[in-house]
Amino acid sequence: MDRAWYLNPAWYALGVSLVSLLVAWLALRTSGRASRLQLQRALMDRRAAINEAFLKYDVPGPYAHHLGIPAERVKPFTGKAALLFHQVNLLHEAYANRDLLGDVNVSAYENWAAKILRPWIEKDDELRMTWRMIRDSKDMLGADFVAWLDQRLAIVDKPAQSSSKT
Repeated sequence: MDRAWYLNPAWYALGVSLVSLLVAWLALRTSGRASRLQLQRALMDRRAAINEAFLKYDVPGPYAHHLGIPAERVKPFTGKAALLFHQVNLLHEAYANRDLLGDVNVSAYENWAAKILRPWIEKDDELRMTWRMIRDSKDMLGADFVAWLDQRLAIVDKPAQSSSKT
């Protein structure tokens, strides 16, 4: 007597195995993303600590060196640059997690970049030069993110509106 195929327990075992495989694959994918984000945050924290050490020890950092910042301007420049890097790092986090944050939250960050951060950068020659260097070198943030941020900031390469000596 032939039994119908669906009465064979092996088919159910195969179905359960396939579902288990799918769950394991999704868990691996999720843990991989979490590990990547954790590593990105650790690297960002390390960059911030390095930038703050330049300020703490009054040592010209790479940006001050490349931009030719005079010795008497190194400390204020480094402070402003470190604050700019913190804000760019915040936007990088929002960019990297835009799928989790959703359109409304990402839009809030984009508006903040355009309406708050952009005028601050545009008002200061040193910040403008720093942003230009980040943008043109793609820095350590990646070309995709820098292009995304450049569209939001839309800073035109022109002289600053006021002196950077403030």
